[in-house]
Amino acid sequence: MWIDPSDAQALMAETGTVFVDCRSSAEFERGHIATAVSMPSDATEVPAPIARLLGAATTIVAYCDAHSGCESSHRLAARLREHGYPDVRILRDGMPGWIDRGYPAESGPCRICNEGTL
Repeated sequence: MWIDPSDAQALMAETGTVFVDCRSSAEFERGHIATAVSMPSDATEVPAPIARLLGAATTIVAYCDAHSGCESSHRLAARLREHGYPDVRILRDGMPGWIDRGYPAESGPCRICNEGTL
């Protein structure tokens, strides 16, 4: 299920919305949606803090660096749905579309990603 950037940006203020960046850790550190967590699509384990965060989420928004058809986002969204997360959406236009609209972004490492793994 796709979500437009304007709708996703509106969800940022809602408790329970988690943005998940499926790009590599290096790409995440160069710049990501503010408050997002890093979960590369090729990762085999989910860090425990991210698992807890996703478990409390009402909406998960996955994104990558493609304007359209990002296979990484689709793979991650499918994997999250398989793990029982019901409302997983894919950000239309990905990170480039988010930046093009001037929505909040930041750089640096994922603040909660390496606090232990499952």
